[in-house]
Amino acid sequence: MTCKFNFGLAIGLFTCSVSSGAMGQWNTLDHHEAVMNYEDSDHYAVVTIDDDGRVGYAETIKAYNTSFGHRYYLKQFDGNGDLSGQYTSSLAYLWRQTKLQWVDDNLYFGTETEEGLRKYFRWSDTGIEQTYFHDSRKNNQQEGAAKAIFQTPLGSVRQVYSHNSSAEMYVFRSYEDGSDTVIAYEQGGYNGGNENAIQLEYVLRMPDNGMFDNFHLNKDGSLLMPLRTMYGGGIYNFNGQKLESVITTEDVAEVLNGEITSTVAGTIKPLPFGANDKGDCAFIAFSSSSDKNILASYDLMVKRDGVLTHAARVSQYEGSWSNLVGGPDFRFQDEMVISENGRVGYLGYVHNSFPVRDFELFVWEGDDVIKAAEADQTYVGKDGREFVYLASRFDTYSHWEEEQMELFTDAVGNMVFNSSVEADGEVGHGVLLYDTDGVLSLLVKEGDLFDVDGGEGEDLREIQMIDERSFWLNDDGVLALGLVFTDGSSGVFTMQIPEPSMLGLLGLGGMMLLRRRNA
Repeated sequence: MTCKFNFGLAIGLFTCSVSSGAMGQWNTLDHHEAVMNYEDSDHYAVVTIDDDGRVGYAETIKAYNTSFGHRYYLKQFDGNGDLSGQYTSSLAYLWRQTKLQWVDDNLYFGTETEEGLRKYFRWSDTGIEQTYFHDSRKNNQQEGAAKAIFQTPLGSVRQVYSHNSSAEMYVFRSYEDGSDTVIAYEQGGYNGGNENAIQLEYVLRMPDNGMFDNFHLNKDGSLLMPLRTMYGGGIYNFNGQKLESVITTEDVAEVLNGEITSTVAGTIKPLPFGANDKGDCAFIAFSSSSDKNILASYDLMVKRDGVLTHAARVSQYEGSWSNLVGGPDFRFQDEMVISENGRVGYLGYVHNSFPVRDFELFVWEGDDVIKAAEADQTYVGKDGREFVYLASRFDTYSHWEEEQMELFTDAVGNMVFNSSVEADGEVGHGVLLYDTDGVLSLLVKEGDLFDVDGGEGEDLREIQMIDERSFWLNDDGVLALGLVFTDGSSGVFTMQIPEPSMLGLLGLGGMMLLRRRNA
């Protein structure tokens, strides 16, 4: 049994039913029944929401051995939750390694066909237009095979294989004239004739599966990019013309006092990095030390109001490279956020949790780093629901795959992320909230019965799947959730994350966090 909240004008009533298990009331934007037999297909519900409350939603189907073929069905909803546009295609499915995302009032999405045709589109008031195309069946050196695409209002930045070489580079494609400009390139690669292009030691390797979040789009349209330069790496800002240095490894080494060198961006894989719209940022630096007993360390660095500080020593290698002491490792993920008020959250890999992969949530808000979600611990959220946090444990292990977890924060520091959990005797992926009171709650999980009615009635459907593309949190604390149900239907739903001052209305003052170790 899960629980559902109904808010009265002055008094919150707490009633139990088989429902969503949410902290607040879910609002149904759209729910539609199955249009085909999904037994031999991959069926996803993908969602995004911007800070104006506009929601982009896609039902996407990668079908096998059926006459129906692939399909994606896009919808836009305005800030009032009203349908403002829709589009359907049966020629492709959404590209798994791209996000559905709002950029400067336009909705961007990528598609792929079974034959390997990949296209990226911008959906604006004037319609849908293609912004990128790649045919993986051909050795298209002129175009280059994009491994990642990052959208800005000025154009797209793509990580691609270099033209006429085996090196990689970052290429900016202008939306104004469609031109391509190399802005950063690997040593031995090609700068495209751009003298302002930055030479990189190498391009950090993208995950083979999953999405990539190691960049931040600023409100002015510029893009913050951690890069592995010839001198150890740094954080750069791309303004549509060229890359400008924001934080260097020398800056980090100076703050750390005594470290020999620091890597800001990462070694082979990227290190966690996050930024907010005020210009603050947080990142993990990997530093070698002048202390003979400490080979290297992971350090949390935070830049607020233009001042770079050493927030915490996260972990360090003592004596040998097999002896990591302290907190987590950072080999598989890039998830980090910093809220408008400076609360930092990041996911860390539990060292030596091979052959499974455990990721725990860590939070810093001006004092010590705390472990907000610990593997194999039992929690009880503010709605009274008990669950075990299983830390996104996968049955299979691959060194190069991303963790397939997403982490969001709103302006005040509420954090929402996904992970595998156990609740009501069942294991499944769920969406969790770590709020500003320091309470971890399970909002919804696979296997739950979810009320899709959206009104006074009740229509319960069992949730089949939740993944890293199923949810998105905006700065105002509005959570958008896309769900696929076991009957083949799907839909998109929203919920307002309550502020701490609102929680008193729920009559749950005594129902705070309970935490105990599993037997």
